This record gives sequence, structure tokens and C-alpha cells, in this order.
Amino acid sequence: MQTRILAAALAAAILSGAMVVGASADMTAREADQTLRSAARTQAAAQAEADRWGQEREALSAEERQLLVREEWLGYQIAKHKAYIAGENAAIEDLRQRKETFIAVRQELEPLLDALAGRLERVVAADMPFLPGERAARLEHLRTALDDYHLALAEKLRRTLEALRIEAMYGEQVEVTDEALALDGQEVQGRVLRLGRLGLYCLLPDGRAGMYDTQAQAWRVLPAGVGGELAKAVEIAGRRRVVELIALPVPRVQP
Repeated sequence: MQTRILAAALAAAILSGAMVVGASADMTAREADQTLRSAARTQAAAQAEADRWGQEREALSAEERQLLVREEWLGYQIAKHKAYIAGENAAIEDLRQRKETFIAVRQELEPLLDALAGRLERVVAADMPFLPGERAARLEHLRTALDDYHLALAEKLRRTLEALRIEAMYGEQVEVTDEALALDGQEVQGRVLRLGRLGLYCLLPDGRAGMYDTQAQAWRVLPAGVGGELAKAVEIAGRRRVVELIALPVPRVQP
């Protein structure tokens, strides 16, 4: 491009020189050359300035494009962070509602667990006297857990439900044990048969039979004919006899 501009400058200078020659015969060849060179320098300086302006314009255009890209990126980031903030606010609100629900549940559940534990203690105290040590230890452990400030409410609930489950499970068990008991005012050794939570019976070596009276909280002697039936029941429970129907008295249920 610079070569074309220089040629144009030379042509203009030649034309100018010719005009100068025509206008003034006194102009020397040296002066014409100086004029030509001055015109070329002027044209070159103008072209250099134009090139510099072009470069600056190109640089400004590139900077503008970069700024537009950065503006678009910042707009995306602002929108994205607004979405993040909205999500975090929703999560905070959800946690706040959960906290309020937890406080309400705790206010209702803790008294309920204490009431259930108290009711279970009363049931065991009024129940047939089987596994007394094991059941008393479980209730004491439960009461200690419910009174523990640092124990989580979920764990307190779990232990309460576990104690209730075990007590309910006793109703499905048939058990035969040898125990010392007080029957008819005497301390005797006998074989005790527990039919779930339905009844607690004892069979003495002399053939007498007894049943625990939950209302009187004491053993009482059964009629003489019951001993044979009870002996059959003990053999069935010990899997030494084929299962058959047994007629045994059932304690009266407390109202």
C-alpha cells in the first residue's frame, strides 16, 4: 500500500514540477527534486498517521469485543448467583420450618414417652411375676435414658418402642422354669409354666397345682383335678408330648 502511495506522490510531484517549470523557467532541477521529495515525505507522513489510526481503531474494536464478551459473562454469572441465592433461601426456609416442627414434636413427644414409660412400669408391677430381674432392669434403663438431657429424642423414642415391643413379645411365649415360690403360706420349689401373658401356673412335686392371682398378687392352690392337666401342659411346652387341648383355669382380667 505504501508503494502505491509513494508512486502517486511521485506522479503528483512530477505534475507539480512540470507546472512549476512551465510557470517559472528560473526553477532549477535541484529545487524541483527538493519539492518532489518534500511532497513524498508529506504523503508518507499522512499514510503513517492513517495506518496508526487504523491500528488504534482495530485495537479499540478488539477491546470493545472483549468488553462485550465480559459483559455477557458477568450477566450470566449474576443470573446464576441469583438462582443460587434463591435456592439457599429456600433451603434456609425449609430448615426453619423443620426446626419449628421438631420443637413442636419434641414438646408433645417427650411427655408422651414419659407417660408411656410410667404406664409400662405400672403394667409390669401389676403383671404376673415372671423374669422380674430382667424386666426391672429394662425399665430402669429406659427411665434413665428418658431423663438423660444429652440423649437424642429419636434414641429415646427407639428405646421406648423397644421396651414396649419386648413386653408385647412376652405374650407370645410359652416358658417352663423351676423356681421357688410361696404357695398356701409355704415356701416351695415347683415347676412354673407361663402361657404368654394369659396365665402363670405352678406344679409341685407332690402333684398339687397353683395359679398366680394378679388381683391378689399371690399364688393360690388350684383344685386337685387341675394337676394332671397342668402336667400335660408342661410336657407339651417341653416338647415331650404331642400338642393337644388342655383345660386350665384362666385368671380374671382386671377391669
